[in-house]
Amino acid sequence: MFLHVGNQVTIKKEHIVAIIDIDSDLTADGTKKYIKKMEELGLVRLISNELPKSLIITYDGTSQLCHVSPISVATLRLRINEGKELKNWKRS
Repeated sequence: MFLHVGNQVTIKKEHIVAIIDIDSDLTADGTKKYIKKMEELGLVRLISNELPKSLIITYDGTSQLCHVSPISVATLRLRINEGKELKNWKRS
């Protein structure tokens, strides 16, 4: 399954390691250092020029990538849960 993270970009759900709320979670020193290092390595992908609301960290088995998304963590969580409901849906 895939998760739409904004601006016609989708990510395989099994590659998602973490979804971080930019407003609250980026205040932690460890998170700031991690993001700075990822930026230095060129591993941060800006999905849109809109106001960033979440950071999605992915790992595909060989490399990490950070996606900066204009979609809130709450909305992404709903989309993930909708996918689970659809997967378990049975026709009556």
